[in-house]
Amino acid sequence: MMILEQPKCFTDFQWEVYRQELQEVKNSKTLDICFDCTVEYQRQMRNESKCAFPMKRLDKVTEYV
Repeated sequence: MMILEQPKCFTDFQWEVYRQELQEVKNSKTLDICFDCTVEYQRQMRNESKCAFPMKRLDKVTEYV
């Protein structure tokens, strides 16, 4: 069984949402840990040295409101 650790870039709320989403797709799919990250948030987390995948290129540009 794989044990996941909460990355520094996740708040407790974000981590809980990720874990819930992971439960829904675990049988046949994988959920990218950066699935809802934005360029802006990634930049902020890089600046704070909290980004789990600082070299990852994101397709999503802005948050959806």
